[in-house]
Order: sequence, then structure tokens, then C-alpha cells
Amino acid sequence: MSVDTGATCRVRLWRPVGEGEPGVLGVGRRIESEDCSRDEVLVSAIVTVLDEDGELLTVRDATEAEAARVLAVERAW
Repeated sequence: MSVDTGATCRVRLWRPVGEGEPGVLGVGRRIESEDCSRDEVLVSAIVTVLDEDGELLTVRDATEAEAARVLAVERAW
């Protein structure tokens, strides 16, 4: 996976059902799917990439302006 540092995008991550809000993944957060057999939900949110190390990304919640650009592209798509 190759992502530009500073890029803002929607990411998806499987999280345990009933888990409290994580420290990140708050902007534009929504549940996309549920897997009852694994007791997990697929959560998406809008983040900005701070660093990439192989397949590991360091991200932060997107700012309001960054998220607005992603949401505008999603609506146009």
C-alpha cells in the first residue's frame, strides 16, 4: 500500500462490537457493515495520513476543511 503523507481519505477498519470510541476515527465516522460471526463492525472515518511504515499508517482525524473536501468528492462520485 502506498499513501502520500498528508493525504486525506476515508479509511475502513474492523472493530469489536460495543467497543468505545477509539481515539481516532471520529470524523465522518459510520458503521459500514457488521459481521455477527466475528462480533465485529466495519467502521469508516475520514483521516489524514501522517506517516507510512510498510502497511502501518499513522493517522489523525481530518480537520473540518480536509473532511469537507473528501465529503464533496464522495457526493460527486
